[in-house]
Amino acid sequence: MSWSFRKRDSPTFTSRFLDEVEIRTGDTVLDFGCGPGSFSIAAAHRIGPNGRVYACDIRPLGAAFVQRKAARAGVANVIFLCAGRDTGLPARSADVVLLHDVLHMLSDPGAVTQLFTREA
Repeated sequence: MSWSFRKRDSPTFTSRFLDEVEIRTGDTVLDFGCGPGSFSIAAAHRIGPNGRVYACDIRPLGAAFVQRKAARAGVANVIFLCAGRDTGLPARSADVVLLHDVLHMLSDPGAVTQLFTREA
């Protein structure tokens, strides 16, 4: 596992990151490029049972990993999406979109960020 994932899995780091993006109780969060689900699980705790987290990654095996991690953490409000740029979610369906440590991996980062910042 890379240093980046170890840092991402740090409870202190994830908590500070989520503080900065002001995730609140009841929010809908899209964790785009969720990887091991560290931000997804932390956000799920923060938003509570009335919120929803879409954990999105292009790797299909990530679904089982994130789902097991969510079950161990006792959160039932995480939905895994196996998708690339087109998540299949309607426009404006998330209050917060997390794009942590993924833009450098995208062939067209500008197109992806435009998807999440355009007006519906």
